[in-house]
Amino acid sequence: MTIDAPTSSDVQSIKLQYAIATDMATILSKVLDTATTGGAEPSLKTMILAEPRSNSILIRGASAERIRQIRVLVARLDVPTANNGNIWVVPLKNAEATKLAVTLRAIVAADATLSAQVGGTPGQPGSVNLAANLNQPQANQQNTAPGAMGSSAATSALTSSSNPTTGGIIQAEPATNSIIITASEPLYRNLRHVIEQLDRRRTQVYIESLIAEVSSTNAEELGIQWQGIVGSGNQNVGFGGTNFTNAAGQVGSNILGLGSNVNNILNPGNPSGVPVPPAPGLNLGMLTKFNGVYGMSALLTALATTQGTNILSTPNLITLDNEEARIVVGQNVPIITGSYAQTGSTSTVTPFQTYTRQDVGLTLRVRPQVSDNGVVKMQIYQEVSSIYNQSFASGIILNKRNIESNVLVDDGQIIVLGGLIEDKYNDGSSGIPFLKDIPWIGALFRSDAKTRTKTNLLVFIRPYILRDKDQTADITTNRLNLVQKTEDQFKQAPMLLPKEDLTRISDLEQPLIPPGKPVSPVPNNLPSSGLTKPIPVRPSNAPASAAPVPITIQ
Repeated sequence: MTIDAPTSSDVQSIKLQYAIATDMATILSKVLDTATTGGAEPSLKTMILAEPRSNSILIRGASAERIRQIRVLVARLDVPTANNGNIWVVPLKNAEATKLAVTLRAIVAADATLSAQVGGTPGQPGSVNLAANLNQPQANQQNTAPGAMGSSAATSALTSSSNPTTGGIIQAEPATNSIIITASEPLYRNLRHVIEQLDRRRTQVYIESLIAEVSSTNAEELGIQWQGIVGSGNQNVGFGGTNFTNAAGQVGSNILGLGSNVNNILNPGNPSGVPVPPAPGLNLGMLTKFNGVYGMSALLTALATTQGTNILSTPNLITLDNEEARIVVGQNVPIITGSYAQTGSTSTVTPFQTYTRQDVGLTLRVRPQVSDNGVVKMQIYQEVSSIYNQSFASGIILNKRNIESNVLVDDGQIIVLGGLIEDKYNDGSSGIPFLKDIPWIGALFRSDAKTRTKTNLLVFIRPYILRDKDQTADITTNRLNLVQKTEDQFKQAPMLLPKEDLTRISDLEQPLIPPGKPVSPVPNNLPSSGLTKPIPVRPSNAPASAAPVPITIQ
């Protein structure tokens, strides 16, 4: 009997006169079993949608009898409200009440038609001094510009500073995130239509960034030095030689510095005085006895150094559409900004210093804005900083590289923000004039040093648009699996003690009460006692002889 029944898949509309379409569609979807049950075909499903522009209900079902019963139910609900007052409370789902209230006040103040509806209703609360109430500044609202908090954002408490707004026909209640409208029913309907358009689930953006910094430094030094005494039989003794210091300025890099350390070199077990260590690298010298005393007559120094740095950072964050997100990974360094010392009656000096703290490390701030065609506009500020020198007399020296830009990126695409490619070459030589320039032989009269530094810094970024909860769950599962693989690859160092059983993400306990959706209350614009007795509504896939299912709206 269920299969051999006429079906109707036409879409029918019901024009509402008193109720609001979105509220009516929500109630009908909860009261009526519109989902398919068991193994029923999707074509037997009854769909109920709201069309806010015409304030109508759209119905599509496979059973004409079921559609007729829905029409009867809608006719009983679409009646004038039983409320005698003109105060309406609209709970919001996604928007922020304090911000939305400001927008609604501006709409009412700018629209002459809405202002006439309020002004033409004598005795209505909110109709007196409308312009003054709508245009007055809200002293209770605190508008903080992005980035104005500075480094204090890391230590400030996550508490809401919004207070209930006062004045005007539209007020906000932050505690319940609701809008309170004091106006006539026609004005409330117009405002409710605007609220339905603005109070939507906002899109989220998951942002992946890659900061690659590669640095390579190569340095080479080669110096030849010699000392000698010419003629030892006469009263006048000739002296000649070369003396150089390497580019680092080390004491043990010149021949005279090491020459004063000859006794320590000959007697390492019984050093005399403060030993002078030779410069790093290869040191080849010759000791000669001058007038019965040993001295250094020749010194060859060779040094080659290679340094490499590869830093790879992948800061990731998620934020709402058109909301700024910030991630800081580093240190909070105190920097002296002033000092003062005073002397009291005694000789003890009482110092006084003031400090300011600055974030040093990796900082990424992004404000994404998603368009309907899947293009993401991002305002980006990225900074990489480090401490260069803490012992500088005037204060701490910081290395800082930052990028501040606005870019357009497609969903899931990678874009390079910019970077730094630096090739620095230093070449230094010290020697005897004219002699150091002689080919081949000139190397005996000079000391050479060369240094080459290459630095590559590139920043990449990729946004993912998360339009619904399923995409958010997918990206979260993907990140959890990546962390799980990282945990599996982790191996504890071999120790005599037994290995610890570390906590894993998969070991997290499930909540005692599973999460679920809250039951939405009946909107206050629908009659609270519209149905006084059960209405029999028979499911479309039930046999004709089945008993009616009682449905009651409380």
